[in-house]
Amino acid sequence: MFNHQRKQNPSELGVLVVNNVGLATNPPELRIVSVDVIYDYLDLVKSLKTSFPDYIAGFDLVGQEDPGPPLKTFIEPLLSLQEYEPAIDVFYHAGETDWYGEDVDENVFDALLLNATRIGHGYAVVKHPAAQQRARATNTPVEVCPISNQVLRLVEDLRNHPGVQLASTSFPMVVSSDDPAPWAALPLSHDIYEAFLAFGGRHADLKFLKQLAINSIDLPAEQKVGLYELWSGKWNEFINSTLRRYHAISTNLLPEHF
Repeated sequence: MFNHQRKQNPSELGVLVVNNVGLATNPPELRIVSVDVIYDYLDLVKSLKTSFPDYIAGFDLVGQEDPGPPLKTFIEPLLSLQEYEPAIDVFYHAGETDWYGEDVDENVFDALLLNATRIGHGYAVVKHPAAQQRARATNTPVEVCPISNQVLRLVEDLRNHPGVQLASTSFPMVVSSDDPAPWAALPLSHDIYEAFLAFGGRHADLKFLKQLAINSIDLPAEQKVGLYELWSGKWNEFINSTLRRYHAISTNLLPEHF
């Protein structure tokens, strides 16, 4: 399927998949699994990575955090993943809460200590300066999900979202859609639009959108260069076509101005 997609769209670099597994059982609200089940999850992702090394981006534990155990409950199996070759990146769902001083918000520390490539949601990271400091030092972005956070009532007015503070301090941040289908949102498009309006402030312009896109280009070095070049070409094409459309060439504006 992936090879067919690449043939149909030669300008695309490819497809990567994060092996997402939930911490849910029946009934799902229990969100409790044993350490042995986590080992089974890890065996699966190791097998997938061995069979499809070019397509498996990494591993993630997902699901509502409040009812279940924190990441530190599974520290032994999760640490064992770091010893596997080829290396498997991890993307841990952590800190999706507006509480403070609970296991849920402190999951952001464990995600960072487990060398997460990204932190899913990370809503609580602004309450933990030490976590912010480590994330900056390791350039570990938080995946903010503005519409999901609003739907789940973590925040009502997105101008009060932690993403505003993160954006204003140039914290590593990317925008994600979480589960857009239940609220009929387009993947990324609606969330990026909301982030632009709420996080960027009155002075936000195309440079803000450009930086959000660049933040998302997080791949191994040999792939990152190719993707950045591909994206830059498309960005410049978009800027040039927009300038021509609105007859702004006479202002001597160039794509690098945006």
